[in-house]
Amino acid sequence: MALGFWLRPAAIAEQERSFEANTSSKLVATPRGLAFHLPPTNVETIFIYSLALSMLCGNVNICRLPSQLSETTRILLKHFVEALVGGDVDGMCLFVTYDLQTNVTAELSKLSDLRIIWGGDAKVQSISTLPQKPRGVTVGFPDRYSYSVLNAATYGLLDEKARNALASAAYNDIFLFDQMGCSSTQVQYWVGKKEQVTPLARDFTARISIAAASKGYEMGMAGAATKLTQAMGQVLDGPVGLLDTTDMILIGVHHEQPRDLRDSRGGAGMVGIIHLNSVMELAELVQERDQTLATFGFDVETLHELAIKINGRGIDRMVPIGQALQFDRIWDGQDLLRSFSRLVTIS
Repeated sequence: MALGFWLRPAAIAEQERSFEANTSSKLVATPRGLAFHLPPTNVETIFIYSLALSMLCGNVNICRLPSQLSETTRILLKHFVEALVGGDVDGMCLFVTYDLQTNVTAELSKLSDLRIIWGGDAKVQSISTLPQKPRGVTVGFPDRYSYSVLNAATYGLLDEKARNALASAAYNDIFLFDQMGCSSTQVQYWVGKKEQVTPLARDFTARISIAAASKGYEMGMAGAATKLTQAMGQVLDGPVGLLDTTDMILIGVHHEQPRDLRDSRGGAGMVGIIHLNSVMELAELVQERDQTLATFGFDVETLHELAIKINGRGIDRMVPIGQALQFDRIWDGQDLLRSFSRLVTIS
């Protein structure tokens, strides 16, 4: 549904207007040529976004698919291919599958003017070392980490309806893709008086669980076991003030002090709860791999000041809670329409 909304004609027209507004008569955008796409396995539909942007830039595309496709991906590809055929642009895109033990990836890399690699650090680094055309460009999307920050005082003033609406939005950031997306929220930072944070965070956790249940979220045994194991591991590493397992759909681990949780991801509904006295304290906690900061209760001026204080050490996106997984042409700090195009200057 989100992909369909993003690809609707009005949205594509707006992308075109925005792109052309930044391209003067002395700067012409042309295709790079052959684009080679290597999608991820954890977020199975996201490659369509970068594939669509590459096509809109005029590139010819080869997309390597896994040998085993989920039903969701099969349905998506069926509609996508039908649209390409209906628009008489099916010659711009070729979907392939092959044994990764062969040298096909290396051979296609040699032919490519553009490589788009989705996956973990190891995958991006490995494929990036393969020879490419001398003027070829590689755009990699490696491991990323994301979290949210909430203003406790502002949340405390919300009525029941507003709290439930915010919880429903937070459900999207946490539970879509079983919390395994690069922009999925892993930690909630709460800014305010420490004695207020625990009850407010527990209230929010309970409401997110209710939202998940109402949306039909089904928690598998494997996911439940994994996140509970990770939560217990965080308790042992301590210090943890509270392990909120009131509702196993969403586990909240309340930490006594800020700590690095990037290598402890349970998935399927587990968040760290960390108190901060000021949102500016986040600047000292940000690392290079951090991508999306979902926010609630802070004005644009404050977030602008935070971005300046972070000074490029991490965080490529600041979005309202509920929009963490909404794709945009500017992703991981890059304007993809620009990256997927070759710019010709005229003077």
